[in-house]
Amino acid sequence: MTSTRRAARTRAVVALLAAAVLWAPVVAAMGLKEEQGLGARFALEARRRLPLVREPVLSAYLRRIGERIIAHLDAREFDYRFYVVREATLNAFAVPGGYVYVHAGLIDAAYTLLWSIAGRQVSIMSNPFFDHPILNSPYVCPRRHWELDEAGQPTQRIIEQRRGRDTRTCQQVRGCSRED
Repeated sequence: MTSTRRAARTRAVVALLAAAVLWAPVVAAMGLKEEQGLGARFALEARRRLPLVREPVLSAYLRRIGERIIAHLDAREFDYRFYVVREATLNAFAVPGGYVYVHAGLIDAAYTLLWSIAGRQVSIMSNPFFDHPILNSPYVCPRRHWELDEAGQPTQRIIEQRRGRDTRTCQQVRGCSRED
């Protein structure tokens, strides 16, 4: 995308948001029908000026998230509509009448973060070290341990003897002797 088109798009978004901010005091004084009408007019203008994503899967994903949130509202004054704006920024905004606009960059970042966290947790739980990280009773000197690599990470191998002197031993920790 050229810098001229990006600048024009940015101006359009700023103009629409400025209009929404300027109308905020008016919206507070108007009734539900007027608020819905104002939101509908904004949505028509947004369709012309904003680069909305027309991807059914992504739109359905955002709508499902929105519906789960709406389900917890005490009163539902109007139908909420969710739109994805084709912008890489982490942003979102709402206008009167239940129109919610979320930038694609925000969805992508949240989705990526969710998958990263979930993937990390699955990898932790599939690692035998985390099933039984403590092999020995805390009341006696350790007789076996998890082998560690050069970086100090478990190699998934249990050593059936005490750690060598190059690592921290129970003698340094609790002052016990080799005969314990």
